[in-house]
Amino acid sequence: MHRLLGIVLLGVAWAGTADAGEWRTQSEQPFCLNRNDVLQYLLVMNVEGFKGRMVPGCATLKAGVRVTRVNDEDSDPPGRTSGVVKVRVAQGRKVLVGYTLADKE
Repeated sequence: MHRLLGIVLLGVAWAGTADAGEWRTQSEQPFCLNRNDVLQYLLVMNVEGFKGRMVPGCATLKAGVRVTRVNDEDSDPPGRTSGVVKVRVAQGRKVLVGYTLADKE
């Protein structure tokens, strides 16, 4: 239970008051096509009992990937505990629209 609390606090720390715009990921960051899967994917990434499980439609963005916030209506307002925002990620010729955690800066 303490680990779950730690993950929630980690999400709060990432949920900065960043303006809509563009940033580069600082470290590995969750990315999901479905908004509701982001926090579940965080559990899979960080809690020992959940490691190895798959969350369909989710992946980890590597450090340095350019992320652009695309729609504030689908994003949590700054300061909200989950801090999930809708973004566009361009990797090579692929452009994906999905959800990740807000920029922590």
